[in-house]
Amino acid sequence: GGEPVAGGGGEPVAGGGGEPVAGGGGEPVAGGGGEPVAGGSGEGEPCGDLDYFGRCNGSIVEWCNEEGFFESYDCSLVGFPCELIGDEIGYDCNDGGEPIENPNPDPECEGLDFLGRCNGTIAEWCENGTFQSYDCAEEGLPCAYIDEEVGYFCVE
Repeated sequence: GGEPVAGGGGEPVAGGGGEPVAGGGGEPVAGGGGEPVAGGSGEGEPCGDLDYFGRCNGSIVEWCNEEGFFESYDCSLVGFPCELIGDEIGYDCNDGGEPIENPNPDPECEGLDFLGRCNGTIAEWCENGTFQSYDCAEEGLPCAYIDEEVGYFCVE
């Protein structure tokens, strides 16, 4: 293997087994050998200069997770703005803030709210104008009404 190199850069990296792997085979590497992609899923992307405190990119909160990889979440999906919460937490979706309306609600959401419905084994619901679904059959469970907090979802 080679010497550990901050920034990856295609050189052998500690934890990389001698292979030229940016990010060192799953180990976080300072500088990372790649820029985070705004709005990306963040799976396996190094953080660059981003830390756990994070930042807001419009309605999207971006942060570096405990494993040292980039993560992001679109706060508009739950109807809240991305804001600085505090010195301990950093940036996150502020559920104490004023809810923001989804400017382009999904057409499937007409007449469908957060409590949702069952479509066979599939639970379907809308969160802030965004259509969501989950097939309970993946867990071998039926879909049914649970309560006024949850609505329709998978039941044991």
